[in-house]
Amino acid sequence: LAGDAAHQMPPFLGQGMCSGMRDAANLVWKLAAVERGAPASLLDTYQAEREPHVRAIIEAAVSFGRIICTTDPAVAAERDAGLRAAASGGAQPPLPHLAGGPLLAPGGGGLAPQPRLDDRLLDDVVGPRWTVIVRSPLAPEHPAGPWTDDRAVVLDAERWPELLAVLADDEAVVIRPDRHVFGRGALAPLAAAAGAALAP
Repeated sequence: LAGDAAHQMPPFLGQGMCSGMRDAANLVWKLAAVERGAPASLLDTYQAEREPHVRAIIEAAVSFGRIICTTDPAVAAERDAGLRAAASGGAQPPLPHLAGGPLLAPGGGGLAPQPRLDDRLLDDVVGPRWTVIVRSPLAPEHPAGPWTDDRAVVLDAERWPELLAVLADDEAVVIRPDRHVFGRGALAPLAAAAGAALAP
């Protein structure tokens, strides 16, 4: 269902355990949501969301393995020069990005940023819940949608100015429990989209 039991990963990128952890993060919040009354079809999104990323990482690992395992000194020298250039340029490995489906709204799919809020990372502040980041505290009559109980935390940039960089020009950013951005933009449509995806 997850990890190496579902996909064996070549060792060259060190992504076997990472992919297994991403599998678990993707699946566990969906199981919990179904237990709380969300439609069982929510679980159908697991394969669609995880398979493309796992396939891409496996293909990259196989490709990288060919580069690492070369016995040709000229190819090895070219490889080493390329790796040094990438390291000095601050190149980052590709991050998993979800590409559509009912659990994404406009602007969603990427991994959530990790700003420091006081002395803790965002994940440590919110835990494994939906996270709604807004510019100012929500008024009681504001449509907070499915984020009105202990399954979500609402953070505002008035309290946490560090969140302004996360918001950029958006009114709200909604982050799923697996730390992928659900969507960005106006809060009311994001709340409606999440409510529709999670409704029984």
